[in-house]
Amino acid sequence: MQRIKFIFSLLVFAFVIFACSLCKDTSKVGKDKEVKYEVSGTSGFVDITVSNGSGGTEQFNKVQTPWSKIYYMKKGHVYVSAQNQRSTGSVVVKIFVDGKLLKESKSEGEYCIASASDMVY
Repeated sequence: MQRIKFIFSLLVFAFVIFACSLCKDTSKVGKDKEVKYEVSGTSGFVDITVSNGSGGTEQFNKVQTPWSKIYYMKKGHVYVSAQNQRSTGSVVVKIFVDGKLLKESKSEGEYCIASASDMVY
């Protein structure tokens, strides 16, 4: 009986190894992506809204530019919006995923808003 259990265990182990060798490279599947939001421009002060790593929304008021924030997520909606808090100037927003620029938007003028959004998979 012991010998049968041992042989069965070996067969299960061999099957698992064989099955894993057939799999494609899944090293990035299910891993968190680094999402970085950047806000810059000439306005000086902005109000910012972003989607965070847990799928919620965060707001930051009267933030001095340049500004950036990093979140980690597996997948989901990414969003950044910044509103100029002065009567002149420009606002630029950018979204980076794992260091690569995903989206960018620019707006100029009194209390202008720049926003960008996309999906991370």
